[in-house]
Amino acid sequence: MPPASIPSPTHTLPPTPQPTASPSPTPSPVPTSTWTPTPAPSPLLVASHPIADDQAVPATAPLVLVFDQPMNTASVESALLISPPVEGSFSWPQPERMVFTPVAWAEDTRYTVTLGMDACSTAGQSLDAPVEISFATGGAGVPIPILMYHALLELGDDATSVQLEWTTSPQSFARQMDYLAQAGYVTIGFDDLLAYLELAEPLPPKPVLITFDDGHYTFRTEAWPVLKAHGFRVTLFVLADYTAYPGYLSWGQIAELADEGVVIGSHGLDHTALTKVDADEVLRQVQGSKALIEEHVEQPVTLLSYPYGAYSDTVISILAQAGYRAACTINPSFYQHRNDAYRLSRIHPTYTDSLEDFIARLP
Repeated sequence: MPPASIPSPTHTLPPTPQPTASPSPTPSPVPTSTWTPTPAPSPLLVASHPIADDQAVPATAPLVLVFDQPMNTASVESALLISPPVEGSFSWPQPERMVFTPVAWAEDTRYTVTLGMDACSTAGQSLDAPVEISFATGGAGVPIPILMYHALLELGDDATSVQLEWTTSPQSFARQMDYLAQAGYVTIGFDDLLAYLELAEPLPPKPVLITFDDGHYTFRTEAWPVLKAHGFRVTLFVLADYTAYPGYLSWGQIAELADEGVVIGSHGLDHTALTKVDADEVLRQVQGSKALIEEHVEQPVTLLSYPYGAYSDTVISILAQAGYRAACTINPSFYQHRNDAYRLSRIHPTYTDSLEDFIARLP
């Protein structure tokens, strides 16, 4: 007999496991860039001649507009409107500086210059708002205030009228400087002022000068820290023979201030009224003080503040011969006259002035 057949097994072996590949990581999507180019800022007018409300523009003085970036000359010229109209020609000494030279501004006439928003820079950016400057011929002068201070002290109830007139409290001074900064005033130097008055060089829209007379010790302790904090420029008129007195700055302190940016001018030797002495004494006062300051301070002395505000044609003539470029009076006005650098007006806040009083004294 053939052998019996062997039955097939009734169970099955599990399949041999097959190796599985590790899953490939899903790549992160590449983010779409959200960076966009920063548009060029709109051009700004940073300086002009004339400044707003200049009342005494000479007949052939140029109109100068200075921007913070190169401008499209054709768009600026086409967007400029002068009313009433005046004939003249354009030039561009630099891409950001436009000069319009008139045939002549009319006498005793008020002009308005408007620059429309379609004036644009070379980058294609237009003005954010129209620019308007009004000025006149034949008027009172140029509205550039020169502020005058002396000592910054707290006074008692027994203060005299003289002390109240010529002293300012440190708190009031700080508030006044804060206001100038917040209101957009820009401190300039006498070199800038003279360049505007004599050479028609442009100035920022709201220029102001700050001066201190005498060289009282509180300039260093009270005034200078506030001025430095605001980045303000200042001129200090010192009495050359008072530097050894305890209440006044020493030569070493004056030299340190000059190194930090303070412009030093003369207030004479000993506060002698220059109209009360003869020409020889005037010369001694102005030449002697100039020589002493220049000996101790490494900067030329070309500015003087008249003691008591006293001056005359004779005094001015001696000043010019002695090498001074300008001098300050105490004439209480914020208007300055062209070609009259030895009779510059100044306004001084008094001890009792409120901040509103101070603001009212400014143009």
